[in-house]
Amino acid sequence: MKFRPLGLLINVLCFTVLANSACTQTSPTPNDDDQTNDAIVRGRSVNNKGLAAKSVVALVSEISQGQALCTGTLIDEATVLTAAHCVDQDPEKLVVVFGARIKAAAESNIREATAFAQNPRWRKNGSKANSKANSKGRGDLALVHFEGGIPSGFTPVTLATKSLSLEEGTSVLMLGYGVSNGLSQSGAGILRETQTTVVTQASPTEIITDGRKSSVCFGDSGGPAFINDGRRLVQWGVASSVTNENCNEASIHTSVMTYLRWIKTTENRLNEGSAQQSDETPETAAARPTAHRRHLAELITDDDDQ
Repeated sequence: MKFRPLGLLINVLCFTVLANSACTQTSPTPNDDDQTNDAIVRGRSVNNKGLAAKSVVALVSEISQGQALCTGTLIDEATVLTAAHCVDQDPEKLVVVFGARIKAAAESNIREATAFAQNPRWRKNGSKANSKANSKGRGDLALVHFEGGIPSGFTPVTLATKSLSLEEGTSVLMLGYGVSNGLSQSGAGILRETQTTVVTQASPTEIITDGRKSSVCFGDSGGPAFINDGRRLVQWGVASSVTNENCNEASIHTSVMTYLRWIKTTENRLNEGSAQQSDETPETAAARPTAHRRHLAELITDDDDQ
């Protein structure tokens, strides 16, 4: 099965924090006039008042080709869970955007990332399509740390635990800021949601959902897949890839449950690293590497793979 990562290049998505970037190339732009029945591919747009939307954010990065878009979820007041391939190109700047429409985001709803960490399995060989390690899953997960807290009305997600069992046919909810048309790659920048069902497992750590009626698509990378456990929405998956460019066959999600220990350990280490930086003097702060380019790989060992 050939996987197509869901990251999206969006060279002309300029706004506030990234306003100093050159945005002269022609590329897909968010369309505020998109119809609600033609979204995420065949999903619906949502506003900030929806329960799931209160935990979902956009990630916009500056890379050598321009700007790139991904989706993520808040797991605490300073950390976003997303896909590892969203930060593969060592972005020069990475910002977290709060709100249902990226272009309408106020400066007060934008936070600059200060560090990120990719799962060790992805750093080893997850991005290699034919890697033998893919039989165990690619580990397409990353955590992004930011400062400034979360705006009013937003709240961290509840992550699924290993006790959660996903069976074929289970109904799931997915959200993302990606395109509403995979071929034209248009309509990105608006938060949308859709419902579909679990099909099967692609590997012990990856789950396939049905994309024939509606699916995640490019720009939805790192976005959440939720299940209602009867009491609340619980995030069990992170959007990783699709099986065709039309985004109308199937999508692959990395299982949160199987990487929960790595998520929690890395979350703590990112937060501890931020606390240490807050005690720096101006001289030591100026001497260390640019904050948003810190991978924190030195803090993560292979023992934290899952």
